[in-house]
Amino acid sequence: MPTLNQKTRTKEEELKIYNEFLEKVISLEYKRTTFKLSLLGSVDVVKAYNNLTEFTALPNVQQQPDDNKIIIMLYATLLLKIRKDLGNKSTLLKHLNEKDILKTMNIRDIDTLNIPKLRLRYREIKNGQMKK
Repeated sequence: MPTLNQKTRTKEEELKIYNEFLEKVISLEYKRTTFKLSLLGSVDVVKAYNNLTEFTALPNVQQQPDDNKIIIMLYATLLLKIRKDLGNKSTLLKHLNEKDILKTMNIRDIDTLNIPKLRLRYREIKNGQMKK
């Protein structure tokens, strides 16, 4: 089962994960999907996607302990916005949150995420209030 704790992974495991991710990001299929998302997604979906991609592109991202957790939070936010955009009633009524979405991915230590703290940290970084 995956974990949020980066210290339990070896460098080789991390390198494999990053390489797999990069292969997908530069693929034609990924570019097509991104294009479709930008055309068909609601304003909230496009903004959530932009927040995720802009944060991951920041220099020195993944240097601070909470950076990976922020990426996971932004990913969950994107999934919630997509659910809302598709008209899922439980999402519209705010019955689901980021942790609920992430629990479906079988991440062991998901309950340790402090979403309000991560949102604040994300805003600080985004607004340039804190140097990374």
